[in-house]
Amino acid sequence: MFKKTILVSSLLLALNQPAMAEHFSLPEMSVQGTAGEGTPLELPAHAEASSDSAEWLKKLPGANINRNGPLTSIAQYRGLFGDRVNTLVDGVRISQAGPNSMDSPLSYIAASQLDNLTLYRGIAPVSSGIETIGSTIQASKKQIGFTNSDEVEFHGQATSGYAHNNDSYQLGFLGGLANQNHRLQLGLTRDKGDDQRFDGGKILPSQHERDSFALGYGYQTDELEMSLDAEHHDTGHTGTPALPMDILFARGERYKAEISQQLTNGGLVSVRLNYQDADHLMNNFSLRQAPVSPMQYRQTYADVISHGYQLHYQQDDWMFGFDADNATHNATIFNPNNPAFLVENFNNIERDRYSLFAEWDGQLNDAWRMQTGVRYSLVDMDADAVTANGPMGAMLALQQRFND
Repeated sequence: MFKKTILVSSLLLALNQPAMAEHFSLPEMSVQGTAGEGTPLELPAHAEASSDSAEWLKKLPGANINRNGPLTSIAQYRGLFGDRVNTLVDGVRISQAGPNSMDSPLSYIAASQLDNLTLYRGIAPVSSGIETIGSTIQASKKQIGFTNSDEVEFHGQATSGYAHNNDSYQLGFLGGLANQNHRLQLGLTRDKGDDQRFDGGKILPSQHERDSFALGYGYQTDELEMSLDAEHHDTGHTGTPALPMDILFARGERYKAEISQQLTNGGLVSVRLNYQDADHLMNNFSLRQAPVSPMQYRQTYADVISHGYQLHYQQDDWMFGFDADNATHNATIFNPNNPAFLVENFNNIERDRYSLFAEWDGQLNDAWRMQTGVRYSLVDMDADAVTANGPMGAMLALQQRFND
């Protein structure tokens, strides 16, 4: 005990001695930035070996993917997935032609085209979409920007990637001409890969193939900005091993027109129109081991035509808007070996959405900011009669009940 007391006393005496070392004054340091994360949370994308843009979702907190193929992963956020998660590509909701999300929204944007992904964590603002129970994910493509002079300049970039496991590659090109008032751009992508390998063999079928061709034009002045975009999308033979059929093709066109005008009172009015036409063919025998009996062969042809409309007005901290879209789906299942087998599964299935919203996003005081809004939506659905021809009494009963 005596030794311990001497030790403590010595330490206290040492601590009380004045510091004799030379004094230095450190320079002032200033750190600028924003505390906390942005809203929405943004993840800049960079080229990687995967052709699947949805791979980037796994880097966002709370987000993940449900993989049903090498190109057609389904967005998931905090346990909700599919259409419950409002997934937008360049601000537009994609209407899927294939059942079971075989052409999921993020499959319409190649990884080589992707500029960034953003996610509204938790409750999404009402302005982000009509149905957002699972929040909103926004994917944006790369774009040639306006310049600061009248001189026309060429801007462009090319990307490439390769993965050894399935000998897959991705190629992307974006190039265009621009000055301070005009921009014209061309985008091309190519993705292709064989079946994925593992120590014991291959995952069958997991091959993929996809091409896209896009044109865009933009015009701006001090008060006005407008753009016109058109894209052809073509997914070829692509396996979906988690599903009962594989993609033979999923192709179509998308068009979009946008215009925004700054008003003299400081308000901003914006209008957007979009159109989509897509076709999809799949079967259970071309890319995977075919059923033993030819009577079990199945092939499905599906299509969708959709339109979208948007009118928004923003003034100070307020935003008001009208959103609407209309989609018509068809799908027919048949057996190429048995003409008597025919199931008209979707027959002019229509789903129309009309919605109004108002939103306020402002500062309550120096310490608190609030975003609040209200949205009213009307969803109208309709369908024509379906048919089910074949030796299946249960299917005929389902047909009768649906048509009744």
